[in-house]
Formats: sequence, C-alpha cells, structure tokens
Amino acid sequence: MQIVSALDVHRRQITYRTVELASGETGRGRISPAAREPVRAWLERFAGQDAHFALEGTTGWRFVVEEIERAGHTAHLADPAETAVRRGRKRRAKTDDSDCELQLRLLLGGELPEAWIPPPHSLELRTRVRLRKTLIDQRTAWLQRLQSQLFHQGAAWPEAADRGRAARACNARIVARGTRGRRAVLADARSARP
Repeated sequence: MQIVSALDVHRRQITYRTVELASGETGRGRISPAAREPVRAWLERFAGQDAHFALEGTTGWRFVVEEIERAGHTAHLADPAETAVRRGRKRRAKTDDSDCELQLRLLLGGELPEAWIPPPHSLELRTRVRLRKTLIDQRTAWLQRLQSQLFHQGAAWPEAADRGRAARACNARIVARGTRGRRAVLADARSARP
C-alpha cells in the first residue's frame, strides 16, 4: 500500500481522510456533490499508485466501490455495526472526520471488519428483488386502503375473480375510448354506485 484513505459517504457529500504511507503526509476534504463524476475526478489523483480505500457499507457505497475498482484501486467495505462496536462508547459527538479517522486507523491496523462486496450480477439481482418486494408491499397497502374505503362506504369488497373481470373490462373500455375516455369510464363507475 502506498496510499490509504477512508471515506464517509452521505447523500450530499463524501468526507475523506488520506495518508501517504511513505511520507506520512495526510490530507482531508470533501467531495461534493456525492455523485459518480466527482468521485471519478477525485480518484484520478491516485492514478498509478497502490491505493486502498475504506468505507462503510451504508447507503451509496455501491457506486463509490464501483468507481474505486474501475480506477484500479482496492476497496474495503466495512460492516457498519461492527465498526460502531470497535468505536466503543461515544464520549464526544460523532462527526464525519471522526468516522474517517476510525476507519483509517482500523484499516492500517488490519482490524477493519470487512463486509463482502458481491459481484455486479449479484448486486443487480438484489436490486431487482428489493424493488419487486417494495412494489408488492405498495400494491398490498393500496389494496388494503381501497378495501377500507369501500367498507367505510358500506360497499362489499368484490371477490378476486370479480375484481379481475371488472379490471379487464375497465381497461378494455379505456383502450377503446383512448386517453380522453378514462375520465368517462371513471364517471360511469361513479354513477353506477348505488
């Protein structure tokens, strides 16, 4: 290792602390905004050197690790819970600089609690599965809201087969009438209420 750096990733900025091992020279600063292009530009200063970067596996770590590896450096993803345990009891307020200092110390001491960085295809699959679960949860919440509203109005919740038939019929009418027909279909549905 020629250069060791610790990054604290947030939505608006990334705080960093860097140590050049040969000279002992340190540097600190912020990358803002926290986006792919500014990180890529910042990493260019380490071109041709053996640089190791430590960061916690919190929101936003994925694109930072991808950029570090794209630049040919080594990324060390720290487990947030284990890193907090290594910090010990807080005596002072936790800051971005203190987070960077802790990660840097743990990486240099070989004590950084590293988390596994999955290969890109696994990351993509995880993202899709999480999105699907979120969409299913949202659909369930909306169905429950609709069922609740119907119950408050004293209307019965249609059986699954009837809901499917009604939805298909409504979609067919919307398609037949075009975009302007949606309002008419909804008005028809409202007027058909007892």
